Amino acid sequence: MFMGEFEHTIDAKGRVIIPAKFRNQIATPCIVTRGMDHSLTVYPMAEWEKVKERLAQLPTTRGNARKFVRFIFFRSHRMRI
Repeated sequence: MFMGEFEHTIDAKGRVIIPAKFRNQIATPCIVTRGMDHSLTVYPMAEWEKVKERLAQLPTTRGNARKFVRFIFFRSHRMRI
């Protein structure tokens, strides 16, 4: 788990540079998705599978649950770092 707060700019092509000290610690491939409060969350593939299973358990009849699932999946991308 990474701890702390880091602010980075997005380049003209929409890319974020991951600090070198983190690149060696991130398993690839991985999933990068939008986190809460304007953050990014990086999941190793095994952990992403667990997240997907938990999200699949949310009731589709509840509007807030559907919105949350869309929030997590809408901007999720498989990455190789």
